[in-house]
Amino acid sequence: MGRVTYNYSFFAFLPRIIRLCVFKFAILPSSTFYERFFLNRFHNNAAGQGFGGCSQNFDALRAQKTVDSFKKLGAKEHFLTPQDREAKLQVMQFKVSDIKKKIESLGGSWLKDGDRILIKGPKQETPDWKEYYETALKKLFTNEKIENGSKILITAENAGNVPFQSFWGRKTDCVLLARLGRSFAMSKLEISYFLGKGIDVCAYDTRGVLNSEGEPSEGGLYNDIEAVGDFLFQSYSPKKTCIYGSCGESFTAIHLFKKYHRLGINLFLQNAPASMGSVIKKINWIARSLFQFSGKAINAPKNSTCRNQKEDGFDSSAKIDSLNQGSGYVILAKTIGDTTAPPEEVQEMGDKLRKKGNFVSILKSDPKDSQSRPGHTDPHLAEPIRNPHLQAAIHQQIC
Repeated sequence: MGRVTYNYSFFAFLPRIIRLCVFKFAILPSSTFYERFFLNRFHNNAAGQGFGGCSQNFDALRAQKTVDSFKKLGAKEHFLTPQDREAKLQVMQFKVSDIKKKIESLGGSWLKDGDRILIKGPKQETPDWKEYYETALKKLFTNEKIENGSKILITAENAGNVPFQSFWGRKTDCVLLARLGRSFAMSKLEISYFLGKGIDVCAYDTRGVLNSEGEPSEGGLYNDIEAVGDFLFQSYSPKKTCIYGSCGESFTAIHLFKKYHRLGINLFLQNAPASMGSVIKKINWIARSLFQFSGKAINAPKNSTCRNQKEDGFDSSAKIDSLNQGSGYVILAKTIGDTTAPPEEVQEMGDKLRKKGNFVSILKSDPKDSQSRPGHTDPHLAEPIRNPHLQAAIHQQIC
């Protein structure tokens, strides 16, 4: 299948910037010099922090090295074609059983030890173990300790109630990482977090990101996550699956959640805005003015079959209003001081979901306990899954 492209005239310059702010497509490996040089700088500088304050630099070569390390780890790569047939998606499936089998074949062990889950090497380290440890295991699980003269990797702490060695009674068999413009190669924290507790992970890149082909649009991104869901539910029950997303990723997460809500699918969102419109009102005046001028640029082009997908401007609140009754668990994490996804917005979504039959847990996170990277002070960039005070509550829900 060839790469699908759409023609843009000079007068479509502002819509391209809008698409950039939302989808970050100008930093793709295949983008032109103009896109890489000028628009990427607009995204990271002139637009402040880009769409939703979540701008991140993207190094395609570094990302590919991460993907290669995932394959060495034991993850399986798949390529899917969404229903519109205008894209090809790279999907990576991490199965605990596959990785555990590989560890044991090299003489190591992955086990629960008291309140921790950890990986131990063989008594006599072989060259094959050392190579696998350094190029795959340690690339994902970074919490290394020296105990009794041997190196161990701690994959989960505060895990007393986590049924790592048995799937009997487990609430969650697999977590699907929802996407919006960010590659799964940038999600090692989330992958290691869930995988380290014995939960399988399915990650994918939306059209136009890294090795996935196609042109991003709102309808296209909905088709992407639906295609991954169709693939995933050949092996897993929606009742034992949790969709995870942070910030704008919540927009695609809630789309799939709505489709499978009646079947009891589960949801875990961090700092999720109520809608894209609510985010636009809060960002700096440059990006806000441009969006008011050409906000429809995020919609699928008129000649695209993605127009068959209902586009509502990424309105998560409206999607929740339209839900039928469901029974899955929902975890909503809100960070104190976050203006992009204010706590009151998160609380309102939680209240609506309770009325739809979901068991909802709203976790309050202090940004100083869960910074995404040292030195960052923006509460919206805080990651509650890093917050040690929330681990017991999260484990209780997902495990």
